[in-house]
Amino acid sequence: MAYMLSNVPMTHNTSKVRAYCRRGVPGVPSKTFSSMKMSSSLKSVGVLFDVDGTLADSTNLAYTATNEVLLRHGHKQISIEAYLKATIHTTPRRMAVHAHEDPEHPAGLVLAKDFDETYVQRVSEETTPFFPGVAEVVKYAHENDAALGVLSNACGDYARAVCAANGEAGALLAAANVVWGADDVDAPKPAPNGLRACVRALLGDEGDACSRCVYVGDAPTDGMAASAAGCRSVGVTWGAHGKEALADHFDVVVESGDALHEAIRHVLMQMQPIQT
Repeated sequence: MAYMLSNVPMTHNTSKVRAYCRRGVPGVPSKTFSSMKMSSSLKSVGVLFDVDGTLADSTNLAYTATNEVLLRHGHKQISIEAYLKATIHTTPRRMAVHAHEDPEHPAGLVLAKDFDETYVQRVSEETTPFFPGVAEVVKYAHENDAALGVLSNACGDYARAVCAANGEAGALLAAANVVWGADDVDAPKPAPNGLRACVRALLGDEGDACSRCVYVGDAPTDGMAASAAGCRSVGVTWGAHGKEALADHFDVVVESGDALHEAIRHVLMQMQPIQT
């Protein structure tokens, strides 16, 4: 059961997914999991973030692109509620749900490829800005010697483009080359594979490494992945899911940037001595 935090201290197989997101973004290196290198300067603790609904306010961009793609392929447009409900899925499964009400429908891969080709190129600081207070949390974690990384169920090119568009905080997140999407890891969330791989890259292979990382996300599947990986977790309510949906899946649920700052401050204090 999660604690709600305001200012209170905190006490599927993707072999097919890999195929559709390899175009690259101008100025942003396209990397696959097999080609990524471990950070050369390993730290003792880590803070990892989801992207959409956690770091970045991208709902309008993704919703608009989703309906453009659906119309282009002869499907009906969807409501914003339907879009948000389906964001627990990877892009191929989400698009299959929108088009056919079946996450396993093979058309999802075709639709997802078109979706990524549509929206990745539209990423900017205006279309995918970080939520209020999030950049300050990223900088705070960096200043307190935490390794930083990103794991999204969107494609990796998108996650890297969002970081590239968001100034100093985005650059800090990308510094260790651990900004990965569903096509960069063995299995998407809620499977723990991606988070475990991120932790290995950031902190090394020591047995307790996952317990020295906290994952911040906005979906129940984010909390499930963190729990299965052995990471600590913080859920945020400014994404697609409210506190009731998140409470059973995260160690802590927060409702503001200030509360997230306090949660990260507290968990870092638990994992290592830091300057206050």
